[in-house]
Amino acid sequence: QNASPFAGTAGGPPSTGQCFIAIDPYAFSGAGFFEQIKILGNSIVAQEGAQLPGTKRAKNRLKTETNGVVVDHLLWDRLQS
Repeated sequence: QNASPFAGTAGGPPSTGQCFIAIDPYAFSGAGFFEQIKILGNSIVAQEGAQLPGTKRAKNRLKTETNGVVVDHLLWDRLQS
């Protein structure tokens, strides 16, 4: 059975729970934590075909900011009316 969506009322409540835990990285390694994360990120990006979460979205955003967005002329006319 498919899970219900979190947004909207289709299918009723999603019957899932969530738990969030916040951890202060300074409590375990001070400022060195951020340097370790930077090294890890760089090593991931250096692998062919690998990317970090959000990389594709950032590239697409830059592309649309540079080139704009193509809008079908019929849709454009509807939006203008």
